[in-house]
Amino acid sequence: MTVWAMANRGRVTTSNYYGYVEVVDAGTFPGTVVALGDEYIIGRAIIDQLRVTFDHGQRVIVES
Repeated sequence: MTVWAMANRGRVTTSNYYGYVEVVDAGTFPGTVVALGDEYIIGRAIIDQLRVTFDHGQRVIVES
């Protein structure tokens, strides 16, 4: 279990799972998976292995 501090100063307790994260067309990476809401957030440990380009708010380009 992990306690997360939220932007509104609230706190949320979640379960942690060890698994694999698949980034389509970029690869599969081992990591900790936390279920919190319906949004996907990828941490720096995975992002640092990829080249991510934010194209002026139009699109996100992910390359391995």
